[in-house]
Amino acid sequence: MAVSEPLDQLGLILSPHTPPHVPDILLCKIDCYKIVTVVAAVDSKVTPVSARHLSRWLYLLARYVNGARPIRSPAVYRPITVTGGSVLVRHLHEIDTEEIPYDSPDRLRPGCYALFVSNDNQYPHLFGRIGRPAAAFADTAKAWKAEMKCVPEDLVKQARERDKGLCCFTGRPSELVAWVIYPALAPVVSLPQCGVHHVDNVLTISPLLLQAYYENLITVDPQDQYRIVAFKKLADISLLERLSSPPSSGRFWHSSLCWTLATRFDGPSKKKAERLTDDLLEGDECPPSEKDTVLGREALRAVHWRRWDDIQDRREIRGTIK
Repeated sequence: MAVSEPLDQLGLILSPHTPPHVPDILLCKIDCYKIVTVVAAVDSKVTPVSARHLSRWLYLLARYVNGARPIRSPAVYRPITVTGGSVLVRHLHEIDTEEIPYDSPDRLRPGCYALFVSNDNQYPHLFGRIGRPAAAFADTAKAWKAEMKCVPEDLVKQARERDKGLCCFTGRPSELVAWVIYPALAPVVSLPQCGVHHVDNVLTISPLLLQAYYENLITVDPQDQYRIVAFKKLADISLLERLSSPPSSGRFWHSSLCWTLATRFDGPSKKKAERLTDDLLEGDECPPSEKDTVLGREALRAVHWRRWDDIQDRREIRGTIK
């Protein structure tokens, strides 16, 4: 099971087929009705992850919304399989007996996983957040777009000296210097706005990567020796394993990581998806503007499943009557 594409445009959607270029490790949550929703998705070919990585990221996400619940023993991850459902959700088909300790450093194999208490098919951990931020830096407010480029000249000079004129993500020459957390976002991520004008809050970055960075497709994990974390393969761009110029303080990168996790984990609102599905079930045509989008294709697939289930139910009823 896997995710339909492209994740950066819509969020995280379970799909019955796996295109080869999308995330192949899915972290899911299961409710009491055995409904499965995706919490996070990572492409193991782009950024290998372990249970330890996921556990620490979940803790950071929980702490970010003042609901910290450390994941500790006897928590385990188990592989799961899912079957059809509606847009953005699926039904639990099976829970594997294999248990992967929450702090295992071993690389996770491709597949769907859920977090449980050992020997019990549930785990009471906070997933997601209330009042999630916008899907991307650039979408938060149009007024902030201009601020991306307005790095003071003194910080630009310091960044170029520190980074030696090389992109921190690729190690290749670049003259572009941008914010790690730009000032308008500071109050949202609990940083004092007066303290963001610091060389640790700017980086040298390739122009080809700037949009991807502000769309939360790449970030840095300061607690993992500044490992670069990518949520999508970026065409024709080779990333370093770690940030080439670590700052003197990782506080800005920490805030950037937490913000990225909050926007990349727990998927989008289901309202638009459910409304489109209901319209299709009532016989309406899929709007041309939605027909070739991920959401439109997913809605059409969900409607097909719903109608197929109805046909099977009617056949079973006729068979019972006979």
